Amino acid sequence: MENINEKSTSKSQQRLFGMVYKYKQEKSKNKKAGEDYLKKLEDKYGEGLPNKIKSIADGSINKDGEKTKGISKKDAEDFARTKHEDLPEKVEENKVLNFSEYINKIKS
Repeated sequence: MENINEKSTSKSQQRLFGMVYKYKQEKSKNKKAGEDYLKKLEDKYGEGLPNKIKSIADGSINKDGEKTKGISKKDAEDFARTKHEDLPEKVEENKVLNFSEYINKIKS
């Protein structure tokens, strides 16, 4: 499997991938630890964020009904460790690829 070697494009994306990386770390200890981490996020932010984190980390079903690949722990760490001093808080939605499409494009 090839590493993505990308950096976050915004501070909010960096925070998201920090949470994805933390989930992958907890899940690598044991599955229950990963689920407990998602539960803590759900209690704090609602169910949308943990679902997004889980689909980025573990993959999801795309619009064609195919299973997408999740991001590796190393790639999540690379996104999370991006220097953020000069990053914008957010990037306009139309300038960012759907993450699943992006991963599938790079992996193919």
